[in-house]
Amino acid sequence: MPTQASAPEPGPAAERLAYSVDEAARLTGLSRDLLYDEMRRGHLDYLKVGRRRLITRQHLEQFLGMTPGHQPPLPGSTAGSRKAGADAR
Repeated sequence: MPTQASAPEPGPAAERLAYSVDEAARLTGLSRDLLYDEMRRGHLDYLKVGRRRLITRQHLEQFLGMTPGHQPPLPGSTAGSRKAGADAR
C-alpha cells in the first residue's frame, strides 16, 4: 500500500531553519514577551511572513551571541576599554 505524501515530520529543534516566537521562546528558555520586546527594540531580527513573525536559527544565534567570531561584551565593560593598550598609561 503506497504511503501518501504528508507534511514533513519535524526533526530536532536544532535542525529547523526558522521558529515561531513561541517555539523560539521554548527553545531558548526566554519568555515570548521578552522576545517580542527585543524584536521591537531591534535587538532580535525576524522575518515577517504574512502576519507571522519567524525567527531563524541565525537570528537566534546572533541574538544570543553564538555566531562564530563574535564575543559578547563582558558585564561592566565598554567597547572602547577592550582596545589594545587602553590600560597602559
